[in-house]
Amino acid sequence: SIAESSERVYPKGSLAAHIIGYVGKITSEEDMQTYKEKGYSTNALVGQSGIESSMEDQLSPYASNRQGQQVVEVNRRGKIVRQLSYTAPVDGDTVQLTLDTQLQAVLEKALEDNINEINKEQQKIIKSERWQKQKKSILEEYEEQGKEIQLAQTGAAVAMDPNTGAVLAMASYPGYDLSILTGTVDKQAWNAVVNDERYPLLNRAIATKDTPGSIFKLCTALGGLMEGVITPETEIYDAHTYEGTDAVHPPSCWSRTSHGDQNVVEAIKNSCNYFFYWTGERLGSTALSKWAAKLGLTSRTGIELPGEATSFVGNQSMLYDASRAINNQYTSKPIYAARMIKKKLQEIGQDRGIEYDEDRLDKVTKSMLDIVVTTESKSEWPARIHDILLADMNLPVEYIRSNYLANTFQSYLNDLKWTANETIMAAIGQSDNLITPVQLATYAATIANNGTRLRTHVVDKITDY
Repeated sequence: SIAESSERVYPKGSLAAHIIGYVGKITSEEDMQTYKEKGYSTNALVGQSGIESSMEDQLSPYASNRQGQQVVEVNRRGKIVRQLSYTAPVDGDTVQLTLDTQLQAVLEKALEDNINEINKEQQKIIKSERWQKQKKSILEEYEEQGKEIQLAQTGAAVAMDPNTGAVLAMASYPGYDLSILTGTVDKQAWNAVVNDERYPLLNRAIATKDTPGSIFKLCTALGGLMEGVITPETEIYDAHTYEGTDAVHPPSCWSRTSHGDQNVVEAIKNSCNYFFYWTGERLGSTALSKWAAKLGLTSRTGIELPGEATSFVGNQSMLYDASRAINNQYTSKPIYAARMIKKKLQEIGQDRGIEYDEDRLDKVTKSMLDIVVTTESKSEWPARIHDILLADMNLPVEYIRSNYLANTFQSYLNDLKWTANETIMAAIGQSDNLITPVQLATYAATIANNGTRLRTHVVDKITDY
């Protein structure tokens, strides 16, 4: 017999693989139930990533309203003798993207070449005798801990039209070839992709966050101007080392020589750290976060792709938010601090022959973490810690003092307190600023578009068959 069927074909291979995505079988019982309710068969192929996933309802021919139907009359032998009614099946819709395929190909190749070039340069540097001498203590520490030096292996790039918010090209390296998923899946090639430690399936342009660095200085400049901290005529002398905070090691400008007097235009041109340290300290973390939010740096873009991460700009609530569960904080620092506190409490229990229950340990750990945001000055922390150990852990005063427990627990909390030094580092795009590449592209487009932030999108239009 001859039967008609269809299959997904990806003629462009690896081009824009992370955006297009792929289809696969329904795997979970929960998903199966959801799709069955829509009319899907158990062997239907559904979107697993990219546009294939986010536009499943538009692309799919499996939904009940698109399936054909034929009512027939049969004789005793089951042979069709008459057709009573017929409804033709309907194809899924066509989703047209905003991508320029030529630009996409150029961007992917340029990104790969750039990462490989950086990797080669890094390998030359780490093999040099001078570098080995400079980093001797760090290399010894790495060897003891079984760590490896991380070289450039991955990256992402986004090109947008600032006048429309359309993504013209989006690259994530390394990529993978969609053609291995056409027809019968090439299992060997697929396993190579899945087992690659660089996670080729991850769309780094939307799902990974990192410190933006100096491109964030435009946000600091805008905030400073809008809040009246600086004017276009304000000049700040670059004294190289910034002594404005109580940092143990005061930060310096990147340049070995002073930039001299800088106004905001010159400071942006020269990327003068000192100017933005000064502006950021006077602007403060709250105002800095406000203007970052206005530029879209503290939320998702809403691009029509699954798995977009939420960017954020560092401040006290990002460093530790008492209203959120410990495992649901914005950074890993509170999780690490909580782990160390709990471990120390268990050690105390072992030392005193007492087994504390988990609820008690969790409650005391949370109380200690909350000291960071409920106590204004660090000088008050030891007394608060002392009171918690005394009241909630029933530890003798002498035991707390003789084991220096207040100081020990304070050391676990120090990194959770936002300081003036954190603010000036955030002002130059460092500290706990973590932003996705697509969000940075949107930010740049917003500035290029005179402050109008358009919706970032990769879907141009959807048409029926």
